[in-house]
Amino acid sequence: MAPSSTCLISSEWFYDRLTRPGEQRALKAFLERFFDDFWVVVWLRPQVDYISSFASTICRNGGIFDKARLESLRDSPILQYDAALSGWEK
Repeated sequence: MAPSSTCLISSEWFYDRLTRPGEQRALKAFLERFFDDFWVVVWLRPQVDYISSFASTICRNGGIFDKARLESLRDSPILQYDAALSGWEK
């Protein structure tokens, strides 16, 4: 069997949880151990879809998604796509 030249790793956690440059560099160092060349592709869903999914998850788990919680998302770094992507671009 010939070795594969493509590996796809998909996870929302990369974007949501690797938010500091040191964490992103650690992922890069890890991938460099296994691949000579790789790309990181970030697929961002529209913010309204993200909020809808977030609200649904909270409600399914017995929580309350109210106006205060919605307003708290206004300044959430997770939804500030330009700022969040700048770390990944570096």
